[in-house]
Order: sequence, then C-alpha cells, then structure tokens
Amino acid sequence: MARRFSFGRRFGRAEGGVTAVEFALVLPLFIGLLIGIFELSRMMFVTSSVQYSVDRAARLAVIDPTVSLSDIEADILSRLEVSNSPTVDLTITRTTIGVTDVAQVSAHYDHVVTPVFFEPFTVGWDFVTIIPQP
Repeated sequence: MARRFSFGRRFGRAEGGVTAVEFALVLPLFIGLLIGIFELSRMMFVTSSVQYSVDRAARLAVIDPTVSLSDIEADILSRLEVSNSPTVDLTITRTTIGVTDVAQVSAHYDHVVTPVFFEPFTVGWDFVTIIPQP
C-alpha cells in the first residue's frame, strides 16, 4: 500500500515535459491568431486598392471631362488587375443633381473571410465617389 502512495507523490512532483504540453496547448491559438492577422491585412490591402482605383478614376473624369464611361471602367479594372484584387462589380453613371452634372463611380466586392476555427463568412465592401462634371 505504501508503494502505491509513493508512486502518486513522485508522479505529482514530476515536471518533465510540462513545457512541451504547454507549447502544444498554445501553438494552435498562436497560429490561428497569426493567420487571422494575415487575413485581416490582406483584406485591408484589397479594400485600399479598390478605394484607390475608384478615386483615381474619379480624378480622371474630373481632369478629362471628355473621357467615356468605358474608359473610366477600363482604368479601374487595369489598376485592380495590377494589385491582384478580386472581382469587383462596377457601376458608372452620369446624372444631374440639382443643376450640376455629376458622374458616380460605385464599386462593390465581397471578401470571403476564412477563419481557422470557424465557418467562413463574407464581408461586403461598397465604395461610391461622386464627381462634378464641368
């Protein structure tokens, strides 16, 4: 009987391998956090790329009022292709607000977020720039 208790005491005091067990418990959480940071960074990069492309197209329309809507769309798509952005839905319209002629450039894209331990979900981004036409 005394022998059984001595094994229990010895087992309770043993600390060999504790570091490996703690590492095994923390590693998946750390990797999930790291992948989440990369995914968030990529999403923000693509968002900035789309916003920049829409703003540059708006500037093009202000600088050159003779530019066609198809030229504006081609400019946006060429900028997005360079930044390796996903498919973006573009809407470019010319209309009148009050007495001012304006061009409206709208872009929408859906970013699919794939978290490590959760179900994937979609975040939709909309960008609208309104440009007064001379």
